[in-house]
Amino acid sequence: MSAPTTRMRVCALAAALTLAVGGCASGAGGSGGPTDASPVSGAAPTGLTAAVTAVSMVSRSAESSSPAGSSSPAGSGSATGSPGATWHATAAPVPDEPDASARWEVLRSVSCVATFCVVVGGYVDAPGGNDQLVETLTDGRWIATVLPLESARPLGDAELGSVSCTAPGVCVAGGSEVSTGDGDALAMPALRNGTWTTDFAPLPANLVLTDDTVQALSCASATQCVAIDSGMAMSGSAQTPDTPENVVERLDGTTWTLSTSPVPASSTKLDYGALSCGSAAWCLATGRAPNSIGALGVTTVEPGSVTQAASNTADSTSSGAMLGVSCPRAGECTAVGYAQQGGFITTLHGGAWSSTWPPTPPDASPGSVELNSVSCPTTTWCAAVGNYLDTAGDSVPLVLVWSGGSWRMLRVTLPDDAASTAGKHVSTLTGVSCGSVGSCVAIGSYDSSRDDTVAMLATVGM
Repeated sequence: MSAPTTRMRVCALAAALTLAVGGCASGAGGSGGPTDASPVSGAAPTGLTAAVTAVSMVSRSAESSSPAGSSSPAGSGSATGSPGATWHATAAPVPDEPDASARWEVLRSVSCVATFCVVVGGYVDAPGGNDQLVETLTDGRWIATVLPLESARPLGDAELGSVSCTAPGVCVAGGSEVSTGDGDALAMPALRNGTWTTDFAPLPANLVLTDDTVQALSCASATQCVAIDSGMAMSGSAQTPDTPENVVERLDGTTWTLSTSPVPASSTKLDYGALSCGSAAWCLATGRAPNSIGALGVTTVEPGSVTQAASNTADSTSSGAMLGVSCPRAGECTAVGYAQQGGFITTLHGGAWSSTWPPTPPDASPGSVELNSVSCPTTTWCAAVGNYLDTAGDSVPLVLVWSGGSWRMLRVTLPDDAASTAGKHVSTLTGVSCGSVGSCVAIGSYDSSRDDTVAMLATVGM
């Protein structure tokens, strides 16, 4: 487990992936929380594949485009620190143990329903063991617990990479690869009736996953979930990983089932990072692939099959990635990420994609804005989070909100023990989930005055 740091820019693929999935989840936030979705056909929206080739970045001075399904584009937004717009950050609580000073934790994902929220990640305890971390917000109070693995042995760090809640007290989390009595599997803990129990999603013996922890997960209910990953199938007597595949795990009831399909030679294996479903039959995932420039790929997933279309060039001069996505209803999505010119926001509406540069903090170094996650509880209100480098070289957390027809920047107050020496402070927000309009939790980390990195929770309206 590595310490959380500002995401390094790499030459990466910005990939929009549509998933038409029977029994898929609704997604208000980047991790697939519930929305007021409506059923649609299992196919991707008409014109989506062709529209993907036309995605491009508009001039930074242009007006900001609206999220999917919202009103027409408006101005670039108000200044940082609008009245009543402050997000308050605190150090995340740690599990109760004798030597809490020896702990270290990282937060990976958050999902909220109304004012109930669950954050998951990893925790290094006093003896130095790696544990699954769960932090729960109930009645305005955060409680941190370590979730033990049941009847399984972790094959790497035991942590949770994603979570999706469909009602207060009802959640499913995506865990790590483990070894069970029946072979290798993914640990998929579920919160039902106030208790966490661990289910297992099977893995084939000849597959090496891109991520050893589930990063992209979305649930429609406690018994209907979808997770997507990619991997390399091994072949030959030497069992060499040489065939890229898409990997889909589905929960129906209490049983997870696996399906895989080869990535076409004309496409690129994707590192999936987020999944959001606008209805029980339509999802969209975002991903990236190292060493690819300016390409977008479209993947449709149907029961029993996965079809990834050829990649399409979007901007051959720009490297970057889509890192977060939120679809308040089928075919209406907002995704965020970064490119060489900085963070961008792209929306899917009416079968077509459009992209824009968000407002930039006045103290931001050129091209330093990175947007990591977005959550849209409705088609007219969204919150996106990330970070930027200021002129002193510090990494500063960033919150953008779409409301009233424009994007605006909002202030984040750091904890009192945050480092204050110019040029020596790193803080970032990596995930966000909004249980309703104006009620959100963001996760990330900050450097403290003690020269250590601390997991951080930022809230508004909670």
